[in-house]
Amino acid sequence: MLDRHRVDATFFVVGAQVARHPDLARQLVADGHELGVHTFTHPHLAALPGWRRQLEYTQTQQAIAHATGVQTRLLRVPYSSRPEAIDDTEWALIQQASQLGYLVVVNDTDSRDWARPGVEAIIRHATPPGDAGAVVLMHDAGGDRAQTVAALDAFIPAMRARGYRFTTLTEGLHLEQNPPATAGQWWRGAALIGTVRFADGLITALTVLFLITGLLTVGRTLLSLLVAVRHTRRPALHRWSWTPAVTEPVSVIVPAFNEKQGIAGAVQSLAGSDHERVEVIVVDDGSTDGTADIAEALGLPGVRVIRKPNGGKPSALNTGIDAASHDLIVMVDGDTIVEPDSIRRLVQPFADPGLARSRATSRSATGTALSHTGSTSSTSSASTSTAACTKACGACRPSPARSAPSAATR
Repeated sequence: MLDRHRVDATFFVVGAQVARHPDLARQLVADGHELGVHTFTHPHLAALPGWRRQLEYTQTQQAIAHATGVQTRLLRVPYSSRPEAIDDTEWALIQQASQLGYLVVVNDTDSRDWARPGVEAIIRHATPPGDAGAVVLMHDAGGDRAQTVAALDAFIPAMRARGYRFTTLTEGLHLEQNPPATAGQWWRGAALIGTVRFADGLITALTVLFLITGLLTVGRTLLSLLVAVRHTRRPALHRWSWTPAVTEPVSVIVPAFNEKQGIAGAVQSLAGSDHERVEVIVVDDGSTDGTADIAEALGLPGVRVIRKPNGGKPSALNTGIDAASHDLIVMVDGDTIVEPDSIRRLVQPFADPGLARSRATSRSATGTALSHTGSTSSTSSASTSTAACTKACGACRPSPARSAPSAATR
């Protein structure tokens, strides 16, 4: 629009944007426009220490030098306005900038185009009173500038019709416009622009990386939910493979040695099983803390207590196997609390005819094993294991040289 009306203007540029768009800054200078410093990051200068304010000016100057090959003496402080709005704080900033060799510029009229109030309002705010000359402030950044462009298209001819002439600031003040930059400024500007571009690229790469990570995390969460749903439905989907249900009676053997603290809870949970017929055999392996007395005192139906001298867990399990009345045996440690459906669910795999033909080994938490010519179904935790087997032969007895698993059936 300015080129169409053959008007040269002064552009106060933000250094960071010059570093990102050097070709645009170069084109402005080539078209006869003038550049001024508007700081590097557009901060509130009053809130910054003096060294940081000087850095804002210097870095912008270096970016202009490398992008266009010129330098500037002009400075417009961010958020500044008319001369009458300058207070003591802004006056101190102006004095410091002047000591650094800058000519601080303020505007006479403010078009307020940044608020996009409409073309007529922009023209009204920008027009100086009477025949006075003016420094007119308009913006070429900060969003949609369509209203600014349309206002300039009407404002320039209207002001010329009133006898006004448009100039750059240095031309109006009879100063040199954008003198050539020094070699040092050019090279420092090259390093600065390279650093800004590297930082922008790094931020872009990190943004993409975080986006990919976020998508993968969401995908993993959704996949986990899908797998969890399928997992919870799997027993119902494959229930047909366990039919007909195993309803044969089960003997539960509980080897116990000094299990005073947990034996009552373990026996009560086993006696409360929802399996149709459950026999609980507590084999007290020479306990000295009254474990057998506690189990007997419960008086629960289907619970037997066998006392024997201490011979180790394998010996207690063998004693329990000899006393078992049923073909299915479950072995449970004396401190194990089970859910009401645990025994019933543990023996259901024996509905599969193929399971009875396999040879299996069930390991306890301590790494010992129970082997037999029948078949087993087992579950284990950090402190105990349970194993179920059919009483197909006498080979399901634990070896005295080994520790038996916490629970098993024969």
